[in-house]
Amino acid sequence: MQDPAPNVMFLVEVVNCNDGIASYCETLATGLHGRGVQIHLVSGAVRSDEKSEYKRQKLAAAVKEWHVIPGLRKLPSLSIFMRLLKLIRKNNITVINVHGLGMLMWGRLLALLTGARCVATYHPSVLGNIEKVQNAPQSTFSPVQVLFFNERAVGVTLPNFVLLRVTGTEGGVAGNTAAGNVTKPATLETGAVVAVPLFINEGDLLKIDTRERAYVERVKG
Repeated sequence: MQDPAPNVMFLVEVVNCNDGIASYCETLATGLHGRGVQIHLVSGAVRSDEKSEYKRQKLAAAVKEWHVIPGLRKLPSLSIFMRLLKLIRKNNITVINVHGLGMLMWGRLLALLTGARCVATYHPSVLGNIEKVQNAPQSTFSPVQVLFFNERAVGVTLPNFVLLRVTGTEGGVAGNTAAGNVTKPATLETGAVVAVPLFINEGDLLKIDTRERAYVERVKG
């Protein structure tokens, strides 16, 4: 007799419909649903605008339940932790999929107390992978807090803004310092690609919002 399909919890700190997180979760949830798996999505803040609202709707349609917990953060709070424990037991969750380095501690603790399997997924952020963040000079990524569990790094708390240099982009266009919403792709020193104004050149130092993976301004340096 074939084992019943598991009930899976997706645990994500933030669902930003303007980057790849919403699409990633929707694609995975749709594929699992086709195999009879019920997905219970738990997230912190949900960010969308008029252009990305359709992504939020597609994700909501792909999961059985979506629990939005505004206070969800990288470090567990007791009240939210107990709420998640209750949710896991009520829905007979057998697999917890945590997405993002910051949620690993949540997944490990919840798995330890419930017996569910913890699966962790991660895609490189605007800062690159965890090794790059840990080994980076403090002048680039300070302040960075690395969370350790059993002497292993399991999470990283990043600054809201970092300064990164452009290593590749099309040549800047003179006079386009106020080019409105017209942008072009630029590759940063970590390998991440962000949209920048047309006047940005290779070698420019940029202030980047790590929460939105977004250009803020060009700075001197």
